Amino acid sequence: MIVHIGFHKTATTWLQDSIFPFIKDVNYLGISSQIKKEKSWVYSLRRELPQKIDITGIKQKISRLEKDTTVLLSDERFSGSMLTGQGAIDYADRIRKISKNIKVIICIRNQVDMWESIYRQYIKEGGCHTFKEFYEEEGCGSDFFYLGNLEYSNLVSYYIKLLGRENVLVVPYEMLVINKKKFLKQIMDFIGSKDTDIYSYIEQKRNNKSIGYYETNVLRILNVFMKTGVRPRPGYLFNSRYMKWLLQKISISSKKKFVRHYLKDLEQRYFADNIKLDKLLPELNLNDYGYMRHET
Repeated sequence: MIVHIGFHKTATTWLQDSIFPFIKDVNYLGISSQIKKEKSWVYSLRRELPQKIDITGIKQKISRLEKDTTVLLSDERFSGSMLTGQGAIDYADRIRKISKNIKVIICIRNQVDMWESIYRQYIKEGGCHTFKEFYEEEGCGSDFFYLGNLEYSNLVSYYIKLLGRENVLVVPYEMLVINKKKFLKQIMDFIGSKDTDIYSYIEQKRNNKSIGYYETNVLRILNVFMKTGVRPRPGYLFNSRYMKWLLQKISISSKKKFVRHYLKDLEQRYFADNIKLDKLLPELNLNDYGYMRHET
């Protein structure tokens, strides 16, 4: 069984919507949060409390499915909370128990770009904090980011310890940006798929469109007056779904980034961990993708 666990913001939606469902020689179960009732046992793997999960039952069902073809499950929530990483180790332990032949795909992304993307997603989901507050007040509430969440070597090392190095594939998101076919081929080879037709799906557009710099600032202010996932209180003036749709439609092109004042801090903060990951998996060539730009 193959489990794709994210991380968040590493083209997971594109893989889940435009690639995985169309691999002919793989039984793609889908995203755990979207699976229908007849496969609720997969959904329970992520949602239920540890003591309530029927691991034996799940293992038996997967064993029957694996007799016919490779089974694939994808859900970025298995890498933990987008903001804090909470739950990642628990999910790893759950995944290890459901099959004798587990392999895991982990997609990572340069932490500077990840911070930018996660902040915009946070605002998209209803957050109201400025980037300065989001960055500098780490851990001060449920909607603040935890810097250690993006120290990838911790989770990668844990999976390698659980499953063995040969059963863990780590792929940089930047490879997708530079060479989509190379990115996809690494995943297909790891899965063991012989479906060469899948490469014709590479150019399909991604469904998870982000909003621009200026629109993000506007939405952050509007979020104060809206009922959202981050602010689930009633009595607000705007429909959050409509406002996000509208801002995406009128998006103004801008290369301006929220992280621009924190580049050196971020690069320095993650440098040691990226060195650690590069030594663990030298074939990643992280330096080629800009993961180690500052030593001091």
